Amino acid sequence: MSMAWIRRCVLSEQYRFTRHAGERMRRRQLSRAEVAEVLTGGGIIETTTDEHGFTCWLISGQRFNGDDVHVAAKRVGNVLQVNTVYFPDEQFWESDARTRR
Repeated sequence: MSMAWIRRCVLSEQYRFTRHAGERMRRRQLSRAEVAEVLTGGGIIETTTDEHGFTCWLISGQRFNGDDVHVAAKRVGNVLQVNTVYFPDEQFWESDARTRR
């Protein structure tokens, strides 16, 4: 699984947002279209497996105004589930928004 699979899910609308992701997007004034842009135009910076065996990714990209955005998502069956969305904090991330401090 890779960015190609993630892109296919977004382009075929085989992705969903958790309630938590929706709340974070509203707080940060990020639209679904902006998150979709990160998912299709960004890159995977971390891959893990959760306690249920699902593959999880942290994806880094930019919104239309150049702000860095991180999207945490995982594969649930044949669907991409977006779990949370945030702006990387400089306290924890280098200026490239892809490297942890």
